[in-house]
Amino acid sequence: MPPTAKLTTLIPEMEILDLPFLFPRRSDIYEVLDGAPGRALLDKFVANELVGVAFGESGFKHFTSNREIYKPTDFKGLNIRTMKSPIIMPQFYAYGALPILIEFHKTYDALKAGAIDGQENPLSTIYSMKFDTIQSHLPISNNAYLAQALVFNKKIFESLPVGIQNILFETAVKITPFQ
Repeated sequence: MPPTAKLTTLIPEMEILDLPFLFPRRSDIYEVLDGAPGRALLDKFVANELVGVAFGESGFKHFTSNREIYKPTDFKGLNIRTMKSPIIMPQFYAYGALPILIEFHKTYDALKAGAIDGQENPLSTIYSMKFDTIQSHLPISNNAYLAQALVFNKKIFESLPVGIQNILFETAVKITPFQ
């Protein structure tokens, strides 16, 4: 279940999910991702030898930093860790920050060492990665939404008996709302 922002290199149309402040409420996201627009995005995985099944949730993203961030100009001069995305990176340039590409698993160490001044992630990630223990400010911004795409390897999936394929696909679709 990779983050949709990382899938934009395979499916450029996924970039729409990286637009800032596009979705004001979770219900708006669910309507899009669980409806026809989401299915159209999932169907694009076939060209990359993947079977798009459903979208899962990481959640709304928020910023962390060691100084207050309340408005876009508060980013001026900050080095912010971002994912490589043609939509996400220009956002931070527009705010006056410098987007820094750092592998996710190196983010904590980069924050602790002062190599970057902040980052953005859903609250569950901020907590599980302990970013909140080394960053003093965490405005609840809901600035963007991070979905995950549940995909199967097409070759492996299609090698399974049709009954097993149906069970896997239907079960994944059924449990997605629970997730």
